[in-house]
Amino acid sequence: MDRHKLIIVTRDGHETKHHKVDFLTIAVGQRMDVILECDQKQDYNYHLFVSIPENYIPKGAVVPKITATALIVYKPGAQSLLPQKMPHSHDENGNPVDDYPVFEYDLRPLTPMLAPPATKRIFIDFSVVWTTRKEMPLEEWAVNGQTFHGTKLPLLPATYAGYKLKDLINHEPGSGVDRTTIIEDLEWGEIYEVVMINRELQQHPWHLHGHDLWFIDVGPFDPYINETDECGQRTINATCDVTRFLEPYDAPAAVLTVGDSFTVPGYGYTVFRFRANNPGVWFFHCHVEWHLALGMAMIFRTNDPHNYMSPPPKDYAQCFDPVSDGVQPEQIANADVVVDKVSMVDRSIHKVGSLWTPTVKIALISALMGSVVTFFVTRMTNKASTGEKTESVRKNSLLRVSL
Repeated sequence: MDRHKLIIVTRDGHETKHHKVDFLTIAVGQRMDVILECDQKQDYNYHLFVSIPENYIPKGAVVPKITATALIVYKPGAQSLLPQKMPHSHDENGNPVDDYPVFEYDLRPLTPMLAPPATKRIFIDFSVVWTTRKEMPLEEWAVNGQTFHGTKLPLLPATYAGYKLKDLINHEPGSGVDRTTIIEDLEWGEIYEVVMINRELQQHPWHLHGHDLWFIDVGPFDPYINETDECGQRTINATCDVTRFLEPYDAPAAVLTVGDSFTVPGYGYTVFRFRANNPGVWFFHCHVEWHLALGMAMIFRTNDPHNYMSPPPKDYAQCFDPVSDGVQPEQIANADVVVDKVSMVDRSIHKVGSLWTPTVKIALISALMGSVVTFFVTRMTNKASTGEKTESVRKNSLLRVSL
């Protein structure tokens, strides 16, 4: 926001120490609460910019630098100042001045915190792989050497329905890497440390459902690498012992920040701890949607020794029905993504289709036509009564609501 300061007060629902910045970098899926200091001259309008950070764009990719703009308006009809800074500006060394990959780790908790010692350290190593599916080259993403493939049925309700995990796993051998359901089993109440290793130049936003994460370390591999190092050049290889520059996982560690959505820098690592105190099945994935679709994900599954989770009621609606379908749990082992001859998607369409009667069609079409007519009549009336001011009033109102 040109000539204005932003004060960050909350990150992913957790209060932080007030952090004043000129620009704000938000990872995909992340949430931040900010206070805008409206302390500039009221005789001018000021520009607001939103754009994609360059670190999210793969090296060499041809991606247009799309920037959305708006105005901060103190007084209607004021003159707009030319912005002092524009997105994607670079310094004298060619580095972007509005792109700080590990910005979020500066957002300290309101009260200093120590992460408890962990009982286990989990390594999650991810990278791009090129493989072949149906004779077509495909970019996929490997997590610990495998790409994620969802279960044949929704894991949690299928477990309650009596299916065994081995019969729900989707496994498909590939010419590059195998595609399978990646599951990490956790013990309820235990503390785990997770080390995320990014072997690519592109940074990635990750998100864990159902938990708060204590972030304790982040950085690039460059400081630990030299010409004779077994870690290779800028990234690490299979023989690199990353534990040599990590603190012991079984000792307390200072918390940098707290959240559930975060960035792993390019050719770098992020370390966090969390308590597995939420029983059930929790998705952990990259928040770039096409990376998720191409295998950059896994599941954390926490047991429930205290029976906090009640089984669903017998009449609970599910997207599959093993009773009416006449399918026994052992039969699912030979299915791809089907329960019987009708796929889950087809069955859902069939159930909706049974409600699609002529009466429902007429009612829906009538309501839609009425809404369209009302919209155009209202818009024409507003234009006739307010003339050219209609558009500026609308923009100002939206800006006030947004800010």
